[in-house]
Amino acid sequence: MLLGEGLEQKGKPSRHINYIDYENPSKNSLIITEEFSLTNAKNEQKKSTRIDLVLFVNGIPFVSIEFKNSCVGANEAIKQLLNHQHPDRIENFYKFIQLCIANCSTITKYGTTLTPSKFYNVFKGKSSDDSVKMLCNNILKPSNLLEFISDFIFFSKSKDKTNKIASRYQ
Repeated sequence: MLLGEGLEQKGKPSRHINYIDYENPSKNSLIITEEFSLTNAKNEQKKSTRIDLVLFVNGIPFVSIEFKNSCVGANEAIKQLLNHQHPDRIENFYKFIQLCIANCSTITKYGTTLTPSKFYNVFKGKSSDDSVKMLCNNILKPSNLLEFISDFIFFSKSKDKTNKIASRYQ
């Protein structure tokens, strides 16, 4: 998606499609949905999974956010994000997600899909900002978000597995 590379089909040359305009962030459509619900077709119980917030860039789900209060904490939000990615839940939806954010009233942590809890990074904003304001003014600001996704998420291949890694971005 980042490179906009196409695949050759039936002997026709491929086309390059830029799904996201990283050079001009304001030309993209960013939409946030609240309490986004999905059901995994493979799940025999047809149990619905609800994500607190999903941010779409040009119709592609890019960011999944879970909120918890300070009594429960951000680690419980991370646990919920990881649970969503389980094969019995909505793992296919998370193939498109670039950034997972766990937020409580006092702390914001971020990682990519399938990032183990211990590797989630703490995002530090201005101490005067509450965590939701910090999210909106920093991480989710369109130019910052697209820069983070294009420049600070990379892939590491080890043996037969490819890992998506979010570097520290402050």
